[in-house]
Amino acid sequence: MTIKITLNKIKYSWYMNKIHLYSGYQRYQHQKDFDTVIDGMLKTDTYRGKRIVILAPRQLFAKSTTLRAQMIKFCLSKPNTSVGYLSIDNSAVVKMHKEIIAQCGQLVTKSNESFHFIEFINGSRIQLFSSGKTTNLRGYTIRDLLVIDESAFIQDEIYNMYVIPWTIAHQPLIILASTPRYRDGYFYKNYINENNIVFDWSKKYSEIFEIPENKKELLNIQETTPDAIFRSEYLGEWLIMENSIFGNFEHVLHDYNIDYYFKNAKNLYFGIDVASGTKQDYTVVTAFDENGRLVYFQRFNDKTQTQQIQFLTQLYKDNEKRISVFNIESNNLGYVFLELLKNNGCYPDSFYTSTKTKRKLIEAFVVAIQKNKIILPNNKLIIDEMNHFQCTYKDNGSVAFGAPSDKHDDIVISLLLSYNGYQKYQFDNIQNNNNKILYTV
Repeated sequence: MTIKITLNKIKYSWYMNKIHLYSGYQRYQHQKDFDTVIDGMLKTDTYRGKRIVILAPRQLFAKSTTLRAQMIKFCLSKPNTSVGYLSIDNSAVVKMHKEIIAQCGQLVTKSNESFHFIEFINGSRIQLFSSGKTTNLRGYTIRDLLVIDESAFIQDEIYNMYVIPWTIAHQPLIILASTPRYRDGYFYKNYINENNIVFDWSKKYSEIFEIPENKKELLNIQETTPDAIFRSEYLGEWLIMENSIFGNFEHVLHDYNIDYYFKNAKNLYFGIDVASGTKQDYTVVTAFDENGRLVYFQRFNDKTQTQQIQFLTQLYKDNEKRISVFNIESNNLGYVFLELLKNNGCYPDSFYTSTKTKRKLIEAFVVAIQKNKIILPNNKLIIDEMNHFQCTYKDNGSVAFGAPSDKHDDIVISLLLSYNGYQKYQFDNIQNNNNKILYTV
């Protein structure tokens, strides 16, 4: 069925009867207040040159739903409207694209999933961009509305070199929305700019946190999330730059005889970071005991590959009855070590470290520090590496973890692997035929 309509006679209300901007969602007061501001700008045609900053914690405030509603509203309010949407990665763009198509149905006349644009029955158009593909960001002009989602995680260089040029000719309304991060960069500068309209949802609408199901969810998340990440991403607080990912960990440092506790440990959870083969790199072996105490620490770069295999084989066989986990990073030479150890009659565990898995290891270790779940020796080498271990943000918004170029992170990686083993396998006091059960958490 073809619908023929003269564009200049179509009314906004006709479109609104065809869709529901918040379909399937409860519309909270923060969304109503935001709608009121946008509706006023559209009605009086006073949106050009203005910027709105939204501080929105994860999940609870339905940020994406709100942004999607405003983009659709702009497109349907008048013919030939030009809207842009920029997010941190392609998956977010694909998700937004599909949701707009599903919501608008017959009002969409054309869309392209490869080039990410949507055209409406009245000639309006939404162009969606990913900040991870800078080659696709040149040569565009946005006339009416630009939405920058997760703005705090999009690099300043991208914002200044690619995004701002889109807006120079027509001065569209710019909505910058994100969970907050550090008090630095273009997003924070827009937040503190008195000329901009700011919606700090976490502060003004704190009752959202008190909704029973939200409160329960937040408590569960807090138990397994590093404090800084929880405060930023779930409570909407700005962070102060810290030198180390691990923050202050003095409370888990203790003076003790590591050899004594190793000798008396009932269960050992090893983590081995294998040297890459250069003199500047180290092989590090650490182990936690059943109480979360670090009881083994060796670091060396003066052994050949054959000598290292011999060392690890002997370590394994000397403690085989006590070993619960013998985690070896399988990247690079680690894979070779795994195979050679298996040939020697050992049963090592393999762990492949990527940016994604490393972040999970780090978050778990940070929580362990915050919750006093581990005990570390007062060792200068360990302390120095933990203090220098940092995260840096790449141009596409992704996070890289490691030490500065003139420092090492071998000890940290080994600690992460050994704690991963300790966290994964623990003794439970559950009795089964009068025997304790070793189980996976």
